[in-house]
Amino acid sequence: MASALLVPVRQGTWATLRLIAFVRDLRPEQRAWSAPGTYGSIEQTLGHIVGAEHYYLYRLTGEMPSAELKPASTVDLADLEERVRWCSDRLERLCVQGFDQHAPTHRNPGDPRMPTMGGMVTQLLCHGTEHRAQIATILGAHGVESPDTSGWTYAEQHPPAMAELAAEPPGPLPPNPWDAHAEAYQRFVRLREEADLAVDPFVSAMLSSLGEVTGREVLDACCGEGFFSRVLATRGARVIGVDLSPRLIEMARERQERDGAGEDPIDYRVGDLTRPIASLERRFSLIASHLALNDVADHRAFARVLASLADPGARLVLALNNPYSSLVRGHIKDYFENGAIGWYAGMAQRGVKAHYYHRTLEEYLDAFFAAGWRLTKLADVWPGQNDLLPAGTSFPYGLVLAFDMPTAGDVSVRR
Repeated sequence: MASALLVPVRQGTWATLRLIAFVRDLRPEQRAWSAPGTYGSIEQTLGHIVGAEHYYLYRLTGEMPSAELKPASTVDLADLEERVRWCSDRLERLCVQGFDQHAPTHRNPGDPRMPTMGGMVTQLLCHGTEHRAQIATILGAHGVESPDTSGWTYAEQHPPAMAELAAEPPGPLPPNPWDAHAEAYQRFVRLREEADLAVDPFVSAMLSSLGEVTGREVLDACCGEGFFSRVLATRGARVIGVDLSPRLIEMARERQERDGAGEDPIDYRVGDLTRPIASLERRFSLIASHLALNDVADHRAFARVLASLADPGARLVLALNNPYSSLVRGHIKDYFENGAIGWYAGMAQRGVKAHYYHRTLEEYLDAFFAAGWRLTKLADVWPGQNDLLPAGTSFPYGLVLAFDMPTAGDVSVRR
């Protein structure tokens, strides 16, 4: 029944983000308002809501953001917004995966309490509701009407989210499906490599956008078992491949050892590209990511980390499944439901039962714009047709996006 918590979790996220957007338009002196019986000022209360969710999330999953949110009289609202989305993404994942409500939470040495998982989720939901109500009290005490963040309004504005549960695929999601189905995925990749990669729509479009790679150091972000790393290496690139899956990286290294490393062996590393990697900062002028963006749980953190690894003037090329095709191919019900879980039907038939995270094209572009990237190319690739389209029609199932990281003197940047 953990999936039934998706709606209240999403309602809480929506309500907090709506309050942040409202508070952003207030004057600084209005943000400092408080009222008797409330936690503190409006800004302090917002910070407390988000900071507490970080703590609750840690007790539930063991995860914490890379930077601690410390109590302060004023807060960075843009930072709070990012943190709310970060928490929400992980809470939704927990709800979809499922959990034992009677199991103990992760221990915190500074807190002797040991609530159950169900108790901690209850506290998380109630805490946010209580303190959002306190902000409404503060605003009302000063004659300002608070935005409506009620469950009724959320349900009216998000009817697909209320009906989504019936469409969810059965069974919990594995924490890392690419580890669980690595062997089947490797067989799937071998089928692609047996074909002529020179006419592969994704490979040719990516190489075209990357330009000359010979002798250049290229980051293959989310490299998997090394498919695109090998494509780059055969064209003379010096490649560093990073992926979250230890098993896929192990396979990539085994393949390289078996085939021969060559003059410039590919440097395969296990790493989380949604968290800063200090050793690689400002290192790359070329970054590629082949059919991985849809699989990244925190796409905004991914965009920021890639920006931190890029030199000024760097080029980033991403191949991904066209978000619109998720609807056309029947993988999701509502195109506008960011974060909806989709399933790779073609790979599932070959034993790779992996999920992906649907987001709108607008959401993807906004994430990379916010990280400082500038879009320079959008290519439609992989034309397809299925029963949901009229006979004789064709639709691009894939996209290749190219971004540049502007230099300090580039005045043409638009976000």
